[in-house]
Amino acid sequence: MNTHTNIGIIGLGWLGESLADFLKSNQNQVWGTVTSIEKAARISQKGISTLLWNSEDSFSEELKKALSQTDILILNLPPSVFKTMTYAEGVSSFIPYLNKKTKVIFTSSTGVYPDHLENAREDYVFQAEDSNKLIEAEGTLQQQLGDRLSILRLAGLIGEERNPVHYLAKKEVNDHPNKKVNLIHRKDIFRVVDLLISRDIFGEIFNVCHPSHPTREAYYTQKALDYNLGKIKFGPPTKNQPNKVVNCGKLQKELNYKQFELL
Repeated sequence: MNTHTNIGIIGLGWLGESLADFLKSNQNQVWGTVTSIEKAARISQKGISTLLWNSEDSFSEELKKALSQTDILILNLPPSVFKTMTYAEGVSSFIPYLNKKTKVIFTSSTGVYPDHLENAREDYVFQAEDSNKLIEAEGTLQQQLGDRLSILRLAGLIGEERNPVHYLAKKEVNDHPNKKVNLIHRKDIFRVVDLLISRDIFGEIFNVCHPSHPTREAYYTQKALDYNLGKIKFGPPTKNQPNKVVNCGKLQKELNYKQFELL
């Protein structure tokens, strides 16, 4: 990676803050947006510049200036952030303030694919009935940025203590025991982002998902043991259910990405 690359992260949440720490450790200048003064103070102590931004606010002159000086912008915001505009409008609102050389990484989601897709690949051609917020946001950014944009379609996020098993363990009975899981550890996301930036890989879409897809029952039963949560109860297998499986072959082949974190 080039030293002292100026990287901005819109959204220093659970993924964004740790990603900022990782990129900062690689000798980059890193700044990001937060929604509270308390969080800004805490993150700033780590040498990461912070700017206050809420989706309801107009852009401050400080934020506009930061965007104009950024080499790489990482858009890391979920659709739920935007209350008064569409997701596509929200994520694309940052683009006019970038300089013409700035490159953008958009953290989309494998939720972009329909549930019936048993081999979800980046070259899937979306149909009108597939339409959703993620597809619209990806398309809008592609129109604005062209080959200055790379899209990461992230599977379900796990990492350290964050795992859906904590939620499932509280339910009396869980559905769909035979459905496959599509998950990714956040450390893998850090490394993939690092590869895109260091190798200047833009104009691409990658599924970022672990290549292993155990059933929900097999995976979460083991995780419950790992976390000492007791036995998780599942209902009967669902017959003829859609079973989406996300294919990460392009990531493995084109980025030669092999060393996935353990699920």
